[in-house]
Amino acid sequence: MSHIVDDPADTMALRGAAAIHRDLIRIGRAVRSTTGDNLLSPSQMSALWTIAQHAPIRATELADRERVAAPTMSRVAASLEHLGMVVRTTDAHDGRVSLLALSDAGSAHLAGASSRNSALFESALDALTDPDRRCVERSMRLLADTVCALTPTQQKGT
Repeated sequence: MSHIVDDPADTMALRGAAAIHRDLIRIGRAVRSTTGDNLLSPSQMSALWTIAQHAPIRATELADRERVAAPTMSRVAASLEHLGMVVRTTDAHDGRVSLLALSDAGSAHLAGASSRNSALFESALDALTDPDRRCVERSMRLLADTVCALTPTQQKGT
């Protein structure tokens, strides 16, 4: 079912939202291309970040947080385990449940990626005037908080 937009104000709002979405995609691509992190896919990196924030974590909770089906997350988790980025342990309260946590290699990988990404963003922000920099920082935080508030399985700041 398509939605026809008759109101010019609605059309402008949709264009603005689409432009922001495209810009976020462009930023993501630029970050991936300049940081040289070709070892992991975007899905694997996202899962690794989530594991780092919530470890130890069940694969089902990870799938929920990443908004993917459990079988998809099982494949991602298995690939991260195969690459040595995560380790599986048995839940002390329920031996049938396995938990995921970062390995030393996973922690080191995230630290390196975080450092490279932070340096890239710092360079970009340094190229802006102080008022523009403050505007970008405030706007990104506001957008991130608002989008996260609209998505029930995401927690603010994650």
